[in-house]
Amino acid sequence: MSEKVQLDVYKCNKCEQHWMSEDGAKKCEESHVIKEHVCCDCGVVLHSCYSRCEDCRLKSIYNKASKYLDVGEYDGPVYDEFKDEYYKDLDDMYEACECNGEEVSDWVVTCNKHTFSIDIMDSIERSSMDMEDFSMDWLVDADELHEFIDEWNAKQTCYSCSPDYKRIIVLKVRTEGKDKNET
Repeated sequence: MSEKVQLDVYKCNKCEQHWMSEDGAKKCEESHVIKEHVCCDCGVVLHSCYSRCEDCRLKSIYNKASKYLDVGEYDGPVYDEFKDEYYKDLDDMYEACECNGEEVSDWVVTCNKHTFSIDIMDSIERSSMDMEDFSMDWLVDADELHEFIDEWNAKQTCYSCSPDYKRIIVLKVRTEGKDKNET
C-alpha cells in the first residue's frame, strides 16, 4: 500500500516553479528580474533602448559642438533637435513656433545643404552594366548629354539637409533657469 509523504519545496515568487533547494528558487527568481536600463550619464531609469535620457542626449549634442553661433551669424536651414523639425531658416522657425503657440528652443543646429543633381556618368555606368564589352566610345553625343546635364544641375534649387552638429546657434542664453532677457 502507498504511503502519503509531505515534501518541503521552495517556490519561485516570479514564475511559481518549485525547487528542492532554497538556492535554486532564489536563482530562478533572480533570472526573472530585468536589469534596469539606465542613462549612462545621470543614472535615471530609461524606458527605451537608448543609452542616454533625453536631457543628457541634448546636453551631449550641445557640448560636442565646436562652434557656437549667435542668431545673426548664420543664414540657412536649421534643425531643431528638441522638436525634431527642419526649417528653411531661422525666420521660418520663429514663424512656425508663433503659429503653433510653441516656445522657441534654447538652440538649433545648422544644416549642410545637399542640392539635387544627376550624376550622368554614374547613370551611364549603371545602365551599361548588363552590356558585354561596353565602351563609352560607342555612345552617340555623350559629351552633349554631359554638358546638358551639367547645365540642368546648375539650375536646380531643391535640396535636402542634414544636421551639422559641429555648429549650434544659441537662441536663448539661460542663467539660473530663466532667460537672460527676463527680469
